[in-house]
Amino acid sequence: MPPAPVISPDICNDSVSSTSSSQSSSSSSTDSDLPPPPNMDLKILQYEEERKMNIKKSVDARKAALREHREQLIETERHQMRMLNRSREMEQIQLLAELQREQETRKRDSLLLQQKFQEQNTNQVKNLSLKLREAETRQKQLEIEEQLKARERRCKIDLLFETGNLVTQQVFTSLRACKQTQHLSQETQHTILRIQDAARSLTTIREHCSRRDVMSEDVANAELYLRDLNDALPLVQKGVEEANSKVVEVTPVEEVKIPDVAPPQTAASGDAGNNSGLPNELLQCVPADALKLYVTLQDNLNKVADSLKEFTTTTAMKKLKFDLQKATNTPLNAIASTSWSHVRDKLDKLRRLLSGQAVEVGDKMVASGSHPLGRLYCMDLLARKFVKQGEDQVSAHFESAFPLAIVIVSLWSEFPDFGKLLMAQFHSKCPYLVPYYIPRQEGQDDEDHYRALGYIYPDGSIEKQDKFLKRMSGVVRLYASIITQQVPPGCNSPHPHGIQHGWSFITRLVKLVPHPDITATVLYDFLAVSGHDLQHTYGRQFNKILHAICKDFFPLLRKVSPEGGGGPLSRLESFLQNSIKKGQIPKPEGMLPSNFFTT
Repeated sequence: MPPAPVISPDICNDSVSSTSSSQSSSSSSTDSDLPPPPNMDLKILQYEEERKMNIKKSVDARKAALREHREQLIETERHQMRMLNRSREMEQIQLLAELQREQETRKRDSLLLQQKFQEQNTNQVKNLSLKLREAETRQKQLEIEEQLKARERRCKIDLLFETGNLVTQQVFTSLRACKQTQHLSQETQHTILRIQDAARSLTTIREHCSRRDVMSEDVANAELYLRDLNDALPLVQKGVEEANSKVVEVTPVEEVKIPDVAPPQTAASGDAGNNSGLPNELLQCVPADALKLYVTLQDNLNKVADSLKEFTTTTAMKKLKFDLQKATNTPLNAIASTSWSHVRDKLDKLRRLLSGQAVEVGDKMVASGSHPLGRLYCMDLLARKFVKQGEDQVSAHFESAFPLAIVIVSLWSEFPDFGKLLMAQFHSKCPYLVPYYIPRQEGQDDEDHYRALGYIYPDGSIEKQDKFLKRMSGVVRLYASIITQQVPPGCNSPHPHGIQHGWSFITRLVKLVPHPDITATVLYDFLAVSGHDLQHTYGRQFNKILHAICKDFFPLLRKVSPEGGGGPLSRLESFLQNSIKKGQIPKPEGMLPSNFFTT
């Protein structure tokens, strides 16, 4: 039941007072309005007095009742407040008890969880320790196994090298038993060159392995070269038997002698000893045999240009010519030393193109064999582009010559006509690779003469000397990379232009009268790339020619060089001094690693 409303005593007093006042006022107004009775009865007065007293008693009683009611209300309110406070206290006590119970529960759960985590951590630590011990044990086992494998690989490399030496000795034994060496077939001679390349590669692999750990790729490459040796041995033996079976007059075979390096002859020396029929002045510019090869290659290049003239100028061939150019330039420009698989992909595309097979160009297929002159056009274009790469790319980044050389050697081995065009382009752009210092012809103007020497006129005026020398450096380094590049795996033909051509070039060059800047540049760049392999192949004989260059040829270079020598002469002098001092020529910078053909 809701509590009775509490009435303020002040309100009650005000209410009584106002009632009394209103009654008094009403009585006063009534008494004042009525005229006084002439004779007021005493009883009426007494009645009024009694009535007033009764009213006052009634009001006092009412006030007392209101006061009592007020006290009851206050007491009730106090009681309710005490009950409410008690109720709140009980609720707080209960809430506090619940919080304490919840806190104890959480604490207990936290302790349980902590114990569980501790147990899990302990188990994890035990498991990790166990796994770590297992890993250490396994690592030790792997190290032991790797050491055993490394020993096996090293033993295998040694065995392969010894076996290769035995096969090589058998080859030379067969050759010594050949009484008719002049009748050895061309195929047998190529096989002999192939054996020499394989034996040299085996020696190179063993040298590399002597300075580092033997890798699986080294063993695989060595096995590949040994397989080539084993395959070539019966071919040589058969060729020797066929040569010996021929009934011809036996002539003694003279030992091939290495040309002596002597100071170049001058015009005052006369024509003594000149059996070539060429003027002695010309022989100071080019060796007779080199000139003969140069003329032959240039004649062949001119004939090819004449044959392709109609093909390149006919409007009907414009679309096919454009497609063949794209099919040539796209893989050529993408050749890089990323990996052997990358180079082989570009090589396969160019090989298919030169073979006349269809290759993909954009979203269509094009074949050089679709036109009778298509293959010849691609060979000529590719030869020009390779030499252009030497002028532009190799001159700026020397290391780019080596992947280009791999592709060139492979294509040259399979397409000899491409090799002839390539050499003609080399000689045309850089006649110093003949070597040939082309003299000025009678009536020839400066521009024609300098163009013949390899200079270009980019803006109607001759290029600066430093740019000319930089272009020639790129061409020479590309040519030297071709000479020293080993035949890639899978190529069954011998090297088409191997290290022996490098020997011939050096001996020819140092017998000519040197020219300022260009001779020092060509000699330095050629030795920087091929010097290591020449020294490795010819040994003491090459060291002799190196000393002769320092003693006899370099002073002639210094005489014809401008005051101070210049950059080319300084670089060559520093290179020769370091090579003589250390007793060996270092490998060229940027050379491909020995395991490149396994990447």
